[in-house]
Amino acid sequence: GIEDEDILKPENKQLTLSIFPNPAGRDFSVSVKDEKTTISRLEVFSITGERVFVTMESFLDEGVKSILVNSSRWAAGTYLVRAFTPNGTLFGKVIIN
Repeated sequence: GIEDEDILKPENKQLTLSIFPNPAGRDFSVSVKDEKTTISRLEVFSITGERVFVTMESFLDEGVKSILVNSSRWAAGTYLVRAFTPNGTLFGKVIIN
């Protein structure tokens, strides 16, 4: 059967998403803490599931190490971050003040 440790784990256990600052105000950056990994797509969702941010595919053709997200027009609250990398999908959350 499927064990808890099999669910939502990136293939590389060293792969983690960094969101700074957190809590954030006007903007925050999302980066991957791995020398060889890049972010190919980034999405941010409100707690109700509305997608409030997505990167343009053409912008990330080569993949990037870090993305600055402008959150100045977002309501205060918790947002879910989903980053797609060649080594798997990473999840995080950010609090907007």
